[in-house]
This record gives sequence, C-alpha cells and structure tokens, in this order.
Amino acid sequence: MKRVFASDLDQTLIYSHKFLDQLCDKSTEELEVIEILEGREISYITKFTKRKLNELIRENNFIPVTTRTMAQYNRINFESKPLYAITSNGGNILYCGEILEEWSQFINEEMTNLSLSINQVINEVEKYSGEEWLKEWKVADNLFLYLIIEREQISLQVINKFSKWLHSNGWNFSIQGRKVYMIPNCIDKWRALDYIGQREKIKSFVTAGDSKLDFSLVNKAKYSIVPKHGKELIDNVQNEKINVTKLDGIFASNEIIEFSIDKINEIGEKL
Repeated sequence: MKRVFASDLDQTLIYSHKFLDQLCDKSTEELEVIEILEGREISYITKFTKRKLNELIRENNFIPVTTRTMAQYNRINFESKPLYAITSNGGNILYCGEILEEWSQFINEEMTNLSLSINQVINEVEKYSGEEWLKEWKVADNLFLYLIIEREQISLQVINKFSKWLHSNGWNFSIQGRKVYMIPNCIDKWRALDYIGQREKIKSFVTAGDSKLDFSLVNKAKYSIVPKHGKELIDNVQNEKINVTKLDGIFASNEIIEFSIDKINEIGEKL
C-alpha cells in the first residue's frame, strides 16, 4: 500500500432513496443496489463506480471512510472486502473485517480524558425528550451521538446552546440535513486514516467527501475531490489541490473515481 484512495461513502460514492429522488432518475440501468435492509433496497451505486472500486480493493488501494456505525457499514456489499475500513467517523478501524484493537484502545483512552463524557451528553439530550423537534437519538458504537430532528421546529437558541456547550468541552457539533452529530474532537476521519498511513507506510492519499464531517479528510490529503452538491464543504476547505465534480448526485461518483485513479497512477509514477 503505497498510494490509496480513501473516501466517504454516503452522498459521495453511494446514495440513498432520498438523494436519488432529489438528484437523478433511480430507474436508470446504470445503477445497482449496494445496500439492503430487511428486504428493502436502501442505497445505490453506479455500476462504473462499483466496478472500479472493486479493482482498487483487490489492489489494496481503497479505504472506505464513513460516519456509519460498524453494523451500518457491514450492510454495504462491495463484493470484494477492503483490507482496511474506517467507521464511526474515525472511532473504529477495521482490518480484514475485524476491529483493530490497538486503535480502539487509543481512542478509548482519549475519551476517558475528555472534559465532557458521553454520558453527560446523553443526559443533556434526554432533557429534550418529548420535544416535537427531537424525533429520536442514538448512541453510535458507544463513541458519539446522533439525533434525528425536524429542522424547521428546532429553535436557533437550542442549536446555539448545544453548539457552544459542546465546542467548549472538546466536542464537535454538526447538522447534516435532519441529523445532528455530537462527536468528540478526538474522533476524526483523518486521524484514523493517518494512523493507517503510518502503520502501512503509505506515501500519499487521494480523498473524497461531501459534508462538514469530511473536512479534515479532504483538507489534509495530497489530492482531494468533492461532489458539486457538497457546497458547505467546498466553501470551507483550504486545500489548494481540492477538485470539484461537474455533476451533482450519484453520477458525480464516476468523476470522483476517475479522478482518484488518475491521481493514484500519477503518484505511482513518481515513487
């Protein structure tokens, strides 16, 4: 593993019903199902992207990097299994499908030193149980929380209160559509990827992502690419080598994979 394409999954390479309805015709023959839950089709990928990803996986040149929990990640069927995968926003690293215990131990030690424990965050969220804007909340792999909200019903006052409280205590607060993520700063996608890089002596990463939770992932890589619909991320990234796709939606993934393969080959020629 000398050069690797590391990418976020949802709304970058794979797309749910919701985003297909917004951004493309999901009946197209160029798509196929990549995630099924309880007999229902959940997420889709272009056939081109899936084929190219599997080629990269077989060469150990692709690392999925996702905020999904391990259980949610394991629902995705790439066909080939990546040697490494990063889940839980960087809180877990999977190696050959199993948790990399040395990384989990490191993260657990860092979490014990946080000024704000996960139980304290849970207690604060529970105060809002019964509020119309809070539909449900979940603890992800015992590492962070995410809330499902009605965006129109939550007040700016509540958002500011949570944001200031969490940021002042070493936690990240991020709203992505109807989801609110509350994540310790020590849990970060790039930190986990950098750890794999050191472990495997990887020379360069090419990365992709679409949301604020991908900021460090695309900002610190040698080369990075963001789908056109990732506007909030594009506006905040400082990486001069960031690229933006021409297309919105699922077919942006074809551009992402082509760009990444080109850069991996370019880096390989220089090694």
